[in-house]
Amino acid sequence: MEITALKKQHLAISDAVHILKMVFSLHLLSTILMTFTQIIFHLYFYLMQIHLGLYLSNEDRQIFFEACIIAVTYYSIKLMLIVWACETGKNQAMEISSTVHDVFNNASNKQIKYEMRLFSLQLSHCENTFSAKGLTVDATLLTEMAGGIITYVLILIQFLFMSSSCGGKSLKDTI
Repeated sequence: MEITALKKQHLAISDAVHILKMVFSLHLLSTILMTFTQIIFHLYFYLMQIHLGLYLSNEDRQIFFEACIIAVTYYSIKLMLIVWACETGKNQAMEISSTVHDVFNNASNKQIKYEMRLFSLQLSHCENTFSAKGLTVDATLLTEMAGGIITYVLILIQFLFMSSSCGGKSLKDTI
């Protein structure tokens, strides 16, 4: 029957996804962490350049600002695409589960109902979320990272203002 073939195919796909999550979770985690730090420090260096007003020509300053903005945009898009891919996969898995429930509710044949119920149970026991070593990769991660980036940039800015006001010596003089 076709339902049995679909169940076997789903089991094979679930096993493949599980293996992929095990193999690439460390890579995904390191990519997310490196992107997080890159965004923080590019924003910090951009704001530090604005605050300190180092002696650069207008052309050099414009090139520096454009490079910082392009880097932050690149890393932000990279992070959004990673989260989007994981979120899309999770949503499609949930859609398949709801479709199976709809077919189960509309089926009149007892054998089909029984197989759909078993398939539904199989689907409910599959983990639909993508995680990298315990870090769930979904839309909430994106909002938490945005909050974290803002927090760390503000902390670094406070250190910048503190260092330029302490001891009567500005950070400009030390550079």
